[in-house]
Parts: sequence; C-alpha cells; structure tokens
Amino acid sequence: MRAAPNKSTLVLQACCNNPTAAELTEQQWRTLAEEITSRGHLPFFDIAYQDLGRGLDEDAYGVRHFASLGSEMINLGLYGPRVGPLHVVASTKEAVAAVKDQLCCMIRWEFSSFPAYGSRLVDLVLLDPESQAKWHDELQEIRQRLERSRQELFRQLANVHKV
Repeated sequence: MRAAPNKSTLVLQACCNNPTAAELTEQQWRTLAEEITSRGHLPFFDIAYQDLGRGLDEDAYGVRHFASLGSEMINLGLYGPRVGPLHVVASTKEAVAAVKDQLCCMIRWEFSSFPAYGSRLVDLVLLDPESQAKWHDELQEIRQRLERSRQELFRQLANVHKV
C-alpha cells in the first residue's frame, strides 16, 4: 500500500482475508485508515464473507470505520444472479451523481430486470424471526468450522511442513 502511487484504488477484504483468513484488529483498521487517507487512496471493500469471521457486526468494523471518517469508498457484494449491493460513499453530491451516471450506463440491463427472486429469499429469512435465528445459528456453525480449519491449516504448515 505504501508503494502504490497516491490516489490508487485498493481492494480491501473487510473480513476473512483470503487466503489467510487473518483478521485485522480495530487498531489495525484505524492505522490502515490513516495511511489510506493520508495518501488519498480509494478503498474498495470486498465483504463477501461477512459474519463468517468474528460475527455480523464485528466483520463490518473496517467498513464502518472508513464510513465514519467520511472516506470515499466502494463496497460491492455479489451473491447470485443480479443480487447484491454496491455502496459508494463520495465526498460531494457531484461525485455521487457522476458515479451513479456511470453505473447506470454500465448496468442498464440490470435495472430493467429487477432481481426479485433473490430479494424475496432474503425477505423470507430476515422477516421471519425463527428463520433469521436459524440463519444466524447456521452462520455461527460455519464460522466455527472455518476457524477450526484455519487452526488445522496453521498446525499443518507449522508442525508438519515446517513453514
């Protein structure tokens, strides 16, 4: 990041860093934000695995911290056919309008075919307390399984392969 030219776009994994699954601490996120801001970089967040690291809120700390600073940033999520958000935080209304105009030109066909099926599935889960609780439980199980896998990978690399 320090070697990148000023005003570069940097892809940041907000959680479950791939391939290491290493998680930044809150202090590391604050330090990273200072470095990125001081160099005028644009953070582009990949948060595809939110809630599979530390938890739903904890995994979004970096994104929220950058947003609290008023940083311009991009956050994109794709979870299936035409389903997923794109969040852009810009410093001026003009910048927002320019980004919106460009995105509309690039994905015009998406607007004429709203992703109702995926949105409906999300509604079914999030609007039903029982389904939402089950979803959170399943995510917790996945998170725990991933943590065990990470620990086993570390053990294998350190003890067996002497890496």
